[in-house]
Order: sequence, then structure tokens, then C-alpha cells
Amino acid sequence: MDLVSPAASRASRTRIAAVRQEVEAILASDGLEGPLAGMVREALSAPGKILNDEARFRWASVPLLVCEALCGHHERAVPVGAAIELFVAAGDVLDDVQDQDNPGALYVFHGPGKAINAGTALLMLTWRAIHRLRLRWVEDEATVNVSKVFSSSGLTACLGQHQDLEFESRTDVTEDMYLEMTAKKSAALMECACRAGAVLGTRVGDLMEAYATYGHNFGMASQIENDLVSLVHQTGEKSDLARGKKTLPIIFALHHAPKEQGEYLARVFGGQVALAEAEKEVPEILRAVGAIEYSLVVADIHKQRALKALESTGIAHPANEELKSFLHL
Repeated sequence: MDLVSPAASRASRTRIAAVRQEVEAILASDGLEGPLAGMVREALSAPGKILNDEARFRWASVPLLVCEALCGHHERAVPVGAAIELFVAAGDVLDDVQDQDNPGALYVFHGPGKAINAGTALLMLTWRAIHRLRLRWVEDEATVNVSKVFSSSGLTACLGQHQDLEFESRTDVTEDMYLEMTAKKSAALMECACRAGAVLGTRVGDLMEAYATYGHNFGMASQIENDLVSLVHQTGEKSDLARGKKTLPIIFALHHAPKEQGEYLARVFGGQVALAEAEKEVPEILRAVGAIEYSLVVADIHKQRALKALESTGIAHPANEELKSFLHL
């Protein structure tokens, strides 16, 4: 999925090339070698990650664009671009071990123990990336604030992940509970990328909050849409449906479906319906009760909030336009 508009593709490639070079410098530094180094590089070469050449959305783009919109250039934010790539890669490796729903994950080929160790190494490299801000003449105060943003966001994401795992075995998950979990698990990471970029681009608190609000709502919308795609199109024993994940369309349907369909969904999530049958029937129920349309509306509400936050900055800069393009409005 390429979220970069054609007009911005050349500038985007320049930014990503700078972050990729930064990541390579971090991987080449002392302390990382042997098979572990290979696993870390493997994680960073997965689809969508910084060392993969496929044209996809790059997490690194976000802090660089925010910084550039605020101060006119992205160079001082390059280490933060590397840091967010390492941070997200670490979370994905650890999430794969917990969810066991990715056939291409590190744990599949190397075992869960080694995968967890590689994920931990990626987290350690995140802080090494942040420390490299001093090479860009970033003030110590700003570097400390970036570090605080990452540590706070990481802890929030852990809380969200814990809730997500708990929800798989619960039958009382409400829409508010789902949205709270999504805000912690997913939106917090995009908010982290935006807030860290803003810390490097301005000292104006209102501007920092505006970009953080953009990131939060962008993250919310993206996760809701990803959950919907996974539910409707993903099949097999490791799908969201098979694992009993209570995402927004399922929650809506459980609370608004007619009695017969609601009881059927309850049996599905009670393990009383064969997976092959559920994969055929559940999407039809979701469409019939309006759960898919409702989920798309909620995602669009968050996109509009993200757009409003960007517009509130009053900044007319191509970087802001590229941030808007990520929303696909």
C-alpha cells in the first residue's frame, strides 16, 4: 500500500534514503553481531519496514514530515525516523510471538525465544537511534523530551496490547472498550511519531498538540480499517475470526443484529460453529446489519479530526499536504 502521492514521491524517497542510511549506521555500530544481527536485519526487511524496497507507507516519513512542516527541513529528525522504525519493528516482532498469526514472522523460522530476544534488541537500538540526535546538533532538552515521548508511548502501547489479549476470551467487550484499547495500542504509536517530530520542529505547545492529535486520529482510523480488512478478507486458523478478536464491526453486530443473527454470532465466538462456515456467514451478517458501513464511518470521523488538527496549525507547507494525503480522504 503506497500512501505517498506521486507529486511527493521524489522528496519522500530522499527522506527515506536518509533514514535507511541512519539505520544502517546504527546496525553497523558496536555491540550487534552474529545471528542476532541477522535476525534484526530480517525484521527490518519485512514488508513495509525501512530496509524493504516495496513502495509502502513508511513510519519514518511521519516525524520527518512534521519536523519539516514546522521548521522547514527534515534533517534533524532523521534519527527519530530511524527510532520509530526500530520501535515499530520491535513491537511487531513481539506481537507476532503473542498473536501467532503471521506465517512469515521471525518466531516461525527461529523460535519464540530467539524472536523475543531480537525484538528486545530492536528496542535497545531504538534508544541508540535517539542518542544519535546529538550528531544533528539537537539540544539536550529536546533529546530528553523525545526519549520521554517514546518511553511513555511504548508503555501505553503495552497496556493496549494487554487489553487486546484479554478481550479474546471475554464476551462483554463494548465499543468504548475497543476504542480505548485501540487508542492505547495503535494510536499511541502514531501519536509518538508525530509528537517526537514536533518536539524537534518547534517549542510552541499548541503546535505540538495539534500534530499529536493528527497522529492519534490517523492511528485510530488506520487500525479500524485494518481490523475491518482482516475480518472480511483474512481466513484460516490464525485469522481474527478464528482467534475470537472483538473488533469494531463484530462488537456493533453483536449489539445491533436481530436476535437470530446475534445468537449465531454468539455461537461463533463461543467456538460452536465450524471456522469454514463462520468465515462465509459472518461477513454476510456484518454487511446485513450495517456493521461494515458503521466501522467505515467511525474511521472517517477520526480522519476528519486528523485533518482538522492539521488545518488548525495554519501552516501552508508541502509537508502538511503529504501528511493529509496519508488520510486518503
